[in-house]
Amino acid sequence: MFAKKTTKAFASEIRDLSRMLAEMSGLAEDQVAHVIKALADGDPETAREVVERDAAIDAMQRTIDERVVATIAKRRPAAAGLRDVLGILGIAGELERIGDLAKDIGKRIQTMTGDDLTRGSTLGLRHMALAVLAQLRDVIDSLAQRDVRKAVDVWARDQDVDRLCAVLSHEVVGRMTRDPGAVTFGIDLLFCTKNLERIGDHATNIAEAIYYMVEGERLLGERPKAEATSMLAT
Repeated sequence: MFAKKTTKAFASEIRDLSRMLAEMSGLAEDQVAHVIKALADGDPETAREVVERDAAIDAMQRTIDERVVATIAKRRPAAAGLRDVLGILGIAGELERIGDLAKDIGKRIQTMTGDDLTRGSTLGLRHMALAVLAQLRDVIDSLAQRDVRKAVDVWARDQDVDRLCAVLSHEVVGRMTRDPGAVTFGIDLLFCTKNLERIGDHATNIAEAIYYMVEGERLLGERPKAEATSMLAT
């Protein structure tokens, strides 16, 4: 009877943690969607809102961390239960870092002019940003559904974002070389580009965590990465 009650209590705590993680996932996705819109529209006000809302994601991560530690100490889970708890902890950390990266892009947007952002969009920034957002949305869906196939698909698509990042960075550096007046714009755009690429990396980390939670083993092989030489030649 005691074991049955403990099992039910642990299952209830996992459900609560999963709900909190789903809420945090929604906040992170919303942050990335809004900062991409701010990039596309040259909208510093939306960028400012993204910066201000980051505190909510940070607070939620701290709450999840505390609940996970308490659950492990109280329930001493093993096997699949332990994988679930540690997976939730790790994914919350990845989402918090995604929020930080969106905030950093938001801060950068507030220093850029509308003309700079328009030029950035013509260089393929919007295309890359939308690819990253699709990655994030898909991995969040995978988390909600425990869909391993979708998680693996997100994992495999990381090389596409790498390729877009490298091509865009190469074009920006070329423009800075040809036009010294574009250096300030170029530096800002390179930071935004790299932060978007890192958001994609964190989405891929979440995909790996989902796979481990469901399958009980790590994804085999090296994470797909586009070769730098081939990316720049694209």
